[in-house]
Amino acid sequence: MREYDNVSSFFRLIEVAKGVFAAIARPGSGAMGNAGFIDLGDKTIVFDTFLNISAAGDLREAAEQHTFRKVTYVVNSHHHYDHVMGNQIFADVPVISTKETAIKMRKDMDFSDPKGFQQDLQESINQLEQKIAEQSDPSIKKSLTNQMSDLIMFHPTVPQITPTFPAITFKNSLEIHGLDGMAELHSFGGGHSVDDTFLYLPDRKIAFMGDLVSNNTHPWVGHGNLANWKRILEKVSHFDIEMVVTGHGMPRTMENVHLTYRYLNDLENLSNEPDQQKAPSRLFEIPDLYKEWESAHTYRSNILALHPSLVNDAE
Repeated sequence: MREYDNVSSFFRLIEVAKGVFAAIARPGSGAMGNAGFIDLGDKTIVFDTFLNISAAGDLREAAEQHTFRKVTYVVNSHHHYDHVMGNQIFADVPVISTKETAIKMRKDMDFSDPKGFQQDLQESINQLEQKIAEQSDPSIKKSLTNQMSDLIMFHPTVPQITPTFPAITFKNSLEIHGLDGMAELHSFGGGHSVDDTFLYLPDRKIAFMGDLVSNNTHPWVGHGNLANWKRILEKVSHFDIEMVVTGHGMPRTMENVHLTYRYLNDLENLSNEPDQQKAPSRLFEIPDLYKEWESAHTYRSNILALHPSLVNDAE
């Protein structure tokens, strides 16, 4: 792998293989989720577009500089803002997603009242600031601080946002052929979100997994379905993949597919067989295997998403 210096304050640009680039979000920079781009010889595909439109601008500039052509397609892995908000920087480029993702984006990306949206966002920032002040755990404090920083960076961009939606949709799979190989888009339904797409490069044995897989980072499960998510990862494990570009964290190997599966399985077991003898506070203790992971505050959010009855106890 080769990292390029001074490309963007929002992300690290890493060439994981010839013509395959991962754009890894810098914590607290405003980019939030990872992205990337692929050179197919006569086509350039961008995978996800960050939360911040300025980050997306840097992504497009990097993609066109390194592939020596305009971007041909943009692929959205799922509907969450930190992966699609930069779409407007590619308004002249066809955006591809599953039909379900496109429908969800049109439903959720309502910026008709930017002042109201900013007010709500500022309230979220204020709440995070209070949580940080009250938090004693260093890892959770760091995690909350990064999240607050991302939202602070997002706040002033809201009036500039023009929601940009997929123009091409598919179901199950889609192939994009180029002079230097092909890219396969696959969806096995919803796991992390209502519908999740990953991009597979069979000739290079690389997959861009979106938020279906994370590296050293707690994945958010509140919009997902644990059982379906696990089934998706079981199917992915049968692909010939040597390198995984994750939705959060650095690129790694198939080990991260298995580790994400284990994390989900542990959460599911906790959900299905809650230990009634435990005090609610004990349920929020991060297991040793995941204690060093980034986004530590997400573990608590995941427990609350699985056990809504604990909300009052958690306050």
